[in-house]
Amino acid sequence: MRIKLPGKNKMMIYTIILFFLSFIFQTVLAESIPLINYTDEVFTIIVVIAFYRKRRRFKKSNKEIYYLMISILIIGFFSNAFSGIKRETIAILIDAFSISKIIIVFICLNELLNTYVCDFLIGFFAVFFQSIVWLAISFYIPATVLRIDSMFGQYRFGIGTYGFIFGAGAFGYVLMVAFCVLSLYRYKLKHEKITRYMCLFLLVASLKGQAIMFVAFYLFMDRFLRKRKIRWYHIVLLVVLGGLVGNWQIQKYILDPNEARSVVILGSLKIAHDFFPFGAGFATFGTEMSKHFSFSPIYQMYNMTRIRGLNATDSYFLQDQYWSMLLGELGLIAFILFAIIYYTVFIQIRGCNVNDKCVNDKSVKNAIQASFFALMAAGIGSPYLTATQGMMCFIVYSVYLVYNENENRDAKPTKLVKKKLD
Repeated sequence: MRIKLPGKNKMMIYTIILFFLSFIFQTVLAESIPLINYTDEVFTIIVVIAFYRKRRRFKKSNKEIYYLMISILIIGFFSNAFSGIKRETIAILIDAFSISKIIIVFICLNELLNTYVCDFLIGFFAVFFQSIVWLAISFYIPATVLRIDSMFGQYRFGIGTYGFIFGAGAFGYVLMVAFCVLSLYRYKLKHEKITRYMCLFLLVASLKGQAIMFVAFYLFMDRFLRKRKIRWYHIVLLVVLGGLVGNWQIQKYILDPNEARSVVILGSLKIAHDFFPFGAGFATFGTEMSKHFSFSPIYQMYNMTRIRGLNATDSYFLQDQYWSMLLGELGLIAFILFAIIYYTVFIQIRGCNVNDKCVNDKSVKNAIQASFFALMAAGIGSPYLTATQGMMCFIVYSVYLVYNENENRDAKPTKLVKKKLD
């Protein structure tokens, strides 16, 4: 296979590839290169500068998201002013940037990218992810038989959570993005079908909630909804199965008063009630900045420091829940505005007309939607919507939307990965 680079937009392509690769390998390189943990922030700044240099204007849907995001930031700053909880100005600004960066990148890339750049990026990363999947699957059986602990984060029910070189949690998101990209390029890549099946197997082998949710959402939409109508007993069955599978998470996240995640959920509800209509403010609750510079006093105010992982000496679970963080820091109104933003993104994805000349398969849209659902659900017990994992997903969403925005264009799509048939 030969990859041909378009003559224009080379700098944009090089930049996106470089940073996207840094997101993928962040967990691998973080210990030896600590600065790699901040590549998503640097990428956001570069994208914003590129956007304003080209003096682009937002499309209608992106303009709505932009104004909603500005409203949320204003509410957040008002929350800091009215809550009375003293936080350093630099911590407030960094936290506001961290919470909004994924949305900023999404709407800016929607304006900066074009179909030819997207065509190249999809072709490049399809080949790359195919290599990753084949390597990971080739190491799975030897690693399982030899019990190579470096490839397994932990053991559940006697089965290791396979993470290859990335760690199980990060590997789940790498595979989720890989499956979406491979689906977009499925008719231009050799052995793509078996590669995607192996990708689904590796997602299940990671034994991580978001990965298994992605597989379940995708199979349900792609195999069930396309062939059968939904009946009331199907929904009942899903609820029952979800309750059985999620029983442990429900016990730990909601019902156990001494569990960190349960305390954070209940604490966010109390904070939103006490500071209504605002929240406690940026850098006060559930984020990395709530423990930097000085430890946020709100944890002591609501008696959370007694819980393991929620105090200054042990802060392991401090930034472990995205949705609770939004509710506690920004309040109910901003929480609803954020939900509207994500709903708007979903409507864009769902309303995108898949380009018949490029894709010709609804399973692509199902893969994108399944990753979106899994990412939103994972926000209950993870901070990935403010991390590089969420950044990767939203970059893929931008590429997907731009790639298919002109469903009836007359020009044939460029074939940047050409097959050589000898």
